[in-house]
Amino acid sequence: MRGQEILPSIAWAPDTDPATIRQIEDAILALDARAHGNGQRVLHPLEADRRLAAFIAKHGSAAAAARALDISRGTLYDMQCGRRKLSPRVQAAIGLRRIPPQPERYEEI
Repeated sequence: MRGQEILPSIAWAPDTDPATIRQIEDAILALDARAHGNGQRVLHPLEADRRLAAFIAKHGSAAAAARALDISRGTLYDMQCGRRKLSPRVQAAIGLRRIPPQPERYEEI
């Protein structure tokens, strides 16, 4: 069983610290990457969401972040909500790259 298959099957206690969950998920994915020989740090899709939110916060607003990315606010909102995949420009801005052919798997760049 691969790490991405294991993560959804974990039943976390309601009071589990989100940082602890993230650390454990990252450790599972790191072990999976090493076991399968690619050596890349594979990130959970939620990490892309976290990084996009941090990018927006760093710019002060979604409108300012969209201007910095040279995209519309609507396009940025669609990416935040999952209606659109992160474009290569947005991926680069938040320090990620999509791992083909996996549409929702990213690695750090």
